[in-house]
Amino acid sequence: MNTLNKCPICNYNFNINVETVAECKNTDMYKGCELCGSYCIQKESIPPNIDYLTNELQNPQIRANAIYLNIQNKLNERFSVWIPVGSSLGEKVDTTNAKMPPKFNTIDDAINMHVSQSHKYIELLKHFENNIKEQKLGAFDAFSICLDDIYLCRITSVDEFLKIYDYLNNKNLISCYLTSDQFKKILEKINSYKENALINDHNYIKSEIDKLKQNITIEGYHLIEDEIKRNKTNKVFIAMKFHADKDNYIKSVQDSCREVKPELEANIVSPHHNKFIVDKIINEIRESKFVIADFTPDLNKDYTSENEYLKYKTDGSYFEAGYAFGLGKEVIYTVKKDALKYLHFDIMQINFIIWENYDDLKEQLIDRIKASIKL
Repeated sequence: MNTLNKCPICNYNFNINVETVAECKNTDMYKGCELCGSYCIQKESIPPNIDYLTNELQNPQIRANAIYLNIQNKLNERFSVWIPVGSSLGEKVDTTNAKMPPKFNTIDDAINMHVSQSHKYIELLKHFENNIKEQKLGAFDAFSICLDDIYLCRITSVDEFLKIYDYLNNKNLISCYLTSDQFKKILEKINSYKENALINDHNYIKSEIDKLKQNITIEGYHLIEDEIKRNKTNKVFIAMKFHADKDNYIKSVQDSCREVKPELEANIVSPHHNKFIVDKIINEIRESKFVIADFTPDLNKDYTSENEYLKYKTDGSYFEAGYAFGLGKEVIYTVKKDALKYLHFDIMQINFIIWENYDDLKEQLIDRIKASIKL
C-alpha cells in the first residue's frame, strides 16, 4: 500500500480516504484522491520515484487530460486502472468483488486526446449550466466553481482558467462576484499564485476558488442554446444494450468516428453513473452532433422463446434514438445480422447498418458518417 502525501497524477493533497474498490496485484494502490477519485497504477507503468506516470505528464495539457480521464471515471462510478501502453497487466486486477467496474487507461489515451483550445470557454459555460440544474438552483442564482468542471474542460493552469473566466465576464456571459484580479491578489498574499501552476497545486487555491461566485446571464444562456442549435460540438452519443461484448462495439464506433474526423468523441452514458441517468442521457443527446444507436440484444444468451428474448431486448436504444430523432439529430441505426429478426416492426423500414463483425461495422460506419453527417 503506497502512502504518498500527494496524488501522482494531479498533485492534489490526499485528505480523504476513498474505500478500496478492487484488489490490485503487482500495483501501487492509492486509497483515493478527492479530485481523481479511487484508482490504482500498475508498477511497471511508473518510474521508481513515482512522481509521474511517465515524463509525458510534465506537459500541462497531457496532465490535464489524464486528470480529465480520472474524473470522467469517478463521475461514472468507474475505478481507474493506469497500465503501461500495450500491456495486459489489467488482467491482474481482481474485480470479482469490486464495488465499481474498472476502466483501464494508458498514458497514450491522455497524449492522443484531442482538445479544442478555442472551445474551452463555451465548455466551461455549459458545465456551469449543468451545476445549476444538478443543484436545483434558480437560473440566476449564484454558485461556486467546481474543480471537476475546470478539469472536465481540460484547463491546464491557474492563468488559463483566469483568462477564460475574465473573457466570460467581459462578454457578459457570466456575472462575477469576485474578479480575476481580486482573485490573483488573494493568491499573491498567500504566496500561492503561479501562472503555470495547476489549479489544485495548493489547497489554498482550491479554497479560494470556492469563493469565486458567479451566475450565468441571459446572454450566457442564449449562447448555450445557440451552440446547441448550431450543433457546434464534436460529441457523438452511443445508445446500445449493455451486453457482454459492449466494449468491442464501443471501440469500433470510436475508431470509426476518429477515422472520419479526429475531433469526434463517441461515448456512452454508463449505467453506473451516480446522477439521475435519464437527465444525463437527455443532456448528452442534446449536446451531441449525432447519435449512433445499436439494437442488438445480448447475443450470448440462448433465446429459446420469445419470453426469454424479452429479458434482453433493447428498449433503451428505442428511447434514446427516438428522443434524438425528435430533436432533429441525425441518428445512425445499427443491428447485428443475427438480431435483425428481433427489431420492432415500427422501425423495420429504417435504413439500418446490418453488420456481421466489428471490421464490417467499422467499414460501414465510416461510409455512413461521411455520407450522412455534415462535419
